[in-house]
Amino acid sequence: MWALTVISALICLWLNVGASECCNSTDIETLKSIIERQENIIKDLKTDVDLLKEHKRETNIRRQIEPGVSFTVYLDHAQAVSPGIVVKYNRVLYNKGNAYNVHTGIFTAPVDGTYLFSYQVEHWVNQQLVAHLMVDGVIQVSAVIEGNEQTQSLQSGNTAILGLHAGQSVWIETSKGSSLFGSNTYHGNVFTGTLLFN
Repeated sequence: MWALTVISALICLWLNVGASECCNSTDIETLKSIIERQENIIKDLKTDVDLLKEHKRETNIRRQIEPGVSFTVYLDHAQAVSPGIVVKYNRVLYNKGNAYNVHTGIFTAPVDGTYLFSYQVEHWVNQQLVAHLMVDGVIQVSAVIEGNEQTQSLQSGNTAILGLHAGQSVWIETSKGSSLFGSNTYHGNVFTGTLLFN
């Protein structure tokens, strides 16, 4: 409250009003009320600043503990497929965080977060091929290649943004088709994923 008295005195001096006249003024209570409100606003702002600083500190710590998660893998050889087969993309272009397993073809989310996945499938066979992006055995999106009478490369793909919990598994699985084309030169069968934020 001493701050109110000092500020009130300063206001009186600024207005060039005598102390006794100022103190007897009906405006002094209004000034005190304004000053109290301003002090409360300052306190609230200080609290908000402290909360923002704490949030920034926690975010920085989390980023240090949880490195980025991203991968791009491709198939370097032809793979026979049938319903329920997991496509095992066996060549790694990038696998930060090592969350994708080349032996199983499965990505396991290391942390809760929002992820982006994209995949491309290719074959040279005159028949339909269907491949799905799966999460724990549930279809999320699908890619379909229709058969073509000419022998040529046919491709299809899809993309999805998904919210995952740590430990959930993501893979590409076929439900129709007989084979996928693979090459170490032309990377037509590709699977990509990245953690956008958590």
